[in-house]
Amino acid sequence: MTALLSILLNPRVLLGIAAAAVLAFAGLKLYHAGQASTQVEFDAWKLAAAENRMLADRAQRAEEQRRQEVVNQEAKDAAQKLTQARADGVAAAAARDSMRDQLSTFLAAVHRAGQDPAPPAGGSRVRGPDPLDLLADLYSRADDEAGVLAGYADELRIRGASCERITDRLQPPAGQ
Repeated sequence: MTALLSILLNPRVLLGIAAAAVLAFAGLKLYHAGQASTQVEFDAWKLAAAENRMLADRAQRAEEQRRQEVVNQEAKDAAQKLTQARADGVAAAAARDSMRDQLSTFLAAVHRAGQDPAPPAGGSRVRGPDPLDLLADLYSRADDEAGVLAGYADELRIRGASCERITDRLQPPAGQ
């Protein structure tokens, strides 16, 4: 035991033990300082990521609002155009009805002018349908169907053009 005690009391051994203790203490301090530095860096990264996420969310909401405004404006414009087209259809129907009244008056005048005041001798003459009446009826029916088709075509054209404008306005710029 004296040998062990003499080794431990040797100034070189004591100096080595003291140096090892100082190095261990310094290493422990450096480890804690590094860990704290890493924690600070990680906390800064988390804060930056949260800010970036918040900015991205704001940008996304702004883009959604812009898109919705585009759609709402186009829907409003399309509704106004549809209302105008329907009003034009009503005006065209009124003009058509006026022309039909004029045609009826004209046909009545033609029938009165073509009537024979005295029936032919030997019996009454049976008249078939007047070709002019048949032609007028045919044109009247065709005009009715054309009006229905024109209204449908106007509505489809207005709605299709509105969809195209929405799509064009929502496309990203060419450089993106």
